[in-house]
Amino acid sequence: MVKKLNELSKGTTGVYLLEGNAPLNAVRDFAQNNEMEFFHLDGKTARTKKEFLQLAARDLKFPEYFGNNWDAFEDCLTDPDWHNRPGLLIFWDNFDAISDHSPDAFRTALQIFQDSAKFWADMKRGFLVLLHGKHVSDPDLTTVAL
Repeated sequence: MVKKLNELSKGTTGVYLLEGNAPLNAVRDFAQNNEMEFFHLDGKTARTKKEFLQLAARDLKFPEYFGNNWDAFEDCLTDPDWHNRPGLLIFWDNFDAISDHSPDAFRTALQIFQDSAKFWADMKRGFLVLLHGKHVSDPDLTTVAL
């Protein structure tokens, strides 16, 4: 079953596969209309764990002391001081660069995003990660469309 992105409320948490053509502006507008801080994580150059963590630190605006490891990645994602909006939306575009070249790193990143979504759900704040790319290795993700 495919959900429509606009059916998700601003308090929704989770990791979703975004189907089809996904214009950056449309996703950014959705975030703004739902009072969510918007981050664009363009993964086209991130093929390894190291490249992904460096990209995430830059694009997600992690603090300078970010440790470039999975524990630090999760710590930053679940830091209540990281952002001050009622929710946040991470648009992970071109995720297939890492899923194709470093599937273990991709699965770890995906699991951390899913765990972070649970954390934010418990905090009653929205946390959406929308994956956009050619394919995904996890059939358990719910698909959304614009």
